[in-house]
Amino acid sequence: MFKPKVASSNAASRSATLKSVTVTEFVPSKPAVLERFSEQPVGTPVVDQGGFGTVPWGSASQFEDKTAKWIWTSPNARFSAPVGSYNFAAQLKIMSVTPVTAMLHILVDNDADIYLNGEKVGSASLGFSARDYSRIPLTLVWGVNDIVLRCTNTGVGPAGVCASLIDDVSKTPLLKTEGSRWVYNKV
Repeated sequence: MFKPKVASSNAASRSATLKSVTVTEFVPSKPAVLERFSEQPVGTPVVDQGGFGTVPWGSASQFEDKTAKWIWTSPNARFSAPVGSYNFAAQLKIMSVTPVTAMLHILVDNDADIYLNGEKVGSASLGFSARDYSRIPLTLVWGVNDIVLRCTNTGVGPAGVCASLIDDVSKTPLLKTEGSRWVYNKV
């Protein structure tokens, strides 16, 4: 079973491997439910490839969150990236004992498997050239939730992933792909 790498819970070791910016945000319909977890899993920071609608992927899909960014591992991946698989990881802390349901909206060039807390919860392919794209329902639990997108570029050419996790109740983004929140590791 795949288990994403996370830093030790020891505060001294966390300061060396994790970002320490504190950001707190509350979901309007669920006060004190969600805290954006400012620490990241261990890995290399991702590289923004541009926002929704960026060449070569365009804006043909009816993607829910137009503010999410395409990300990958190198600056020009939107034009050419080698064949390979990477784990893109982020963490989200839920401050409620009641589970939070959300929908992961995802566009990917080429394929992705989605993991929540080490368990595979879905898969996605493409989606950027059609009006329809992949939506994966997720149930977030109390504490830190590890979200991993295991993405594969199947041929030399463009590579990227654009995703947004949207709360089912408030309809607001809880987490989206952008350079400051995600890291990657080669599979």
